[in-house]
Amino acid sequence: MPEVRTVAVVLNWRSADDTIRCVTSLLYIDRPLDIIVVDNDSGDGSLSRIRLALAEVASSAGVSLQDNLSEPRYLLNKRRALVFVDSGRNGGYAFGNNVGIGLALQQAATAYVWILNADTVVPAAQTLDALIARMDEDITIGLCGATVAYLGLNDTVQTRGGGRFEQWRSRSMPIGAGERTDAPVDINAIETELAYINGAATFARRAFIETVGLMSEDYFLYFEEFDWARQGRKAFRLGYAPKALVLHQVGGSIGTDDFGASSALSTFYLTRNRIKFLARHFPRCLPVAVVDEVIALIRNWRRGQIPQARARLRALTGRCYNG
Repeated sequence: MPEVRTVAVVLNWRSADDTIRCVTSLLYIDRPLDIIVVDNDSGDGSLSRIRLALAEVASSAGVSLQDNLSEPRYLLNKRRALVFVDSGRNGGYAFGNNVGIGLALQQAATAYVWILNADTVVPAAQTLDALIARMDEDITIGLCGATVAYLGLNDTVQTRGGGRFEQWRSRSMPIGAGERTDAPVDINAIETELAYINGAATFARRAFIETVGLMSEDYFLYFEEFDWARQGRKAFRLGYAPKALVLHQVGGSIGTDDFGASSALSTFYLTRNRIKFLARHFPRCLPVAVVDEVIALIRNWRRGQIPQARARLRALTGRCYNG
């Protein structure tokens, strides 16, 4: 019987420093954990730089390095593997992660796929242990979330597992935002509210992926994790492992965070994909969302946030982002 393993997938796009920091934290986890780094055609030498920086750490951790494989599987042995893959194009969040997920599932031993943003850090092996333990407790959980805290504000929660969906507002909201990481929680209450798992740290059961399929790639950025969870709702539950701590820098590659104005690029994709997602899954909520976005556009304009206003208008009128 093959050893049960977890495969972490880390997507890189012009964020070599973040990816190096993230993967280094994973290499120090002494568990059956393979790591796949997917580069979405960064075009800036990221993949070579990442490989060079991680070679010594991987060697000292007993992890074998494998590069840009032409075969649709990596070499599984008693040593852990660190695999580098060039996806060939910048097809967005779902596309790049799907490349890694597909490679991970080529191994029969892969029980779980752990999708991690490049700007995350996993501070301890207990995070992985807690996620697996929660999955083992309830086999109906298809996707499981961690306690995601802000990197640099390690005791402040960004999300507990993920977020809820408030239909009356046509808007998703993070669960636990701003709380202390050590605050007492009601796991059952949180799991009842969960509508999606935070895409920065999503722990997926193999059976969920094989049943539901890969993530939809037509969003490019944002709402993929919500769509994925929604697609699997009839067959699987969403779970939360409170003792699993992941630190998240938040939005470094696209210029947005949770504390200030979003970049024009993130404004465009957040607006466009909110409308796309609602049209696909909650069409009755569309009128409220459109009115909400028009109000936000006017607010952008009045505050002098002209690039954001234009980006929001392009999204609402079905046009492409033009920078």
